[in-house]
Amino acid sequence: MLKSHLGQILRPIQIQILIFLLHHGTSFGRVGQLAREFGLTAATISDAVSALVDKKLLARLISRGDRRAINLKLTPAGKRLALKLDDWADVIRDAAGELSTRDQTAVLNSLMKVIETLRNENVITVARICLTCRYLDKNAHSSSTAPHHCNFFKRPMAATDLRVDCAEHESEH
Repeated sequence: MLKSHLGQILRPIQIQILIFLLHHGTSFGRVGQLAREFGLTAATISDAVSALVDKKLLARLISRGDRRAINLKLTPAGKRLALKLDDWADVIRDAAGELSTRDQTAVLNSLMKVIETLRNENVITVARICLTCRYLDKNAHSSSTAPHHCNFFKRPMAATDLRVDCAEHESEH
């Protein structure tokens, strides 16, 4: 548990939900989607969501298209807190910013390969990276600057263009 900047006690999964929704909005804001994202049961996520709603950090919205579906949205207080909780990545971002473009590309490629391996070995269940996407043709072009091809965006891609969290991702499995 962590005492948040607002003095509220939050469990790690609650923090993860807040930060995840900060970056993904309501597009992934359903209990079932969050359960798949975090590899947890819907009941576990539902309990965490209920606690966040009680703390007025999340709001439940009825879907316009399907009145049975509930979308989750950060409240203004939830967004403020998520922004504060998300600043842990600033140190990493700053350190990476000190690297040369070549070194940044090498680190990105290495991390994506590790994520791809973890996904292929079912260690992690969700990885919306280009390397695990059915739309990516790896090394489809002879160009050394943009060797890959994305069939969704219909364009060549350099290593630095590859995404770590792509909304258009479709698993190749």
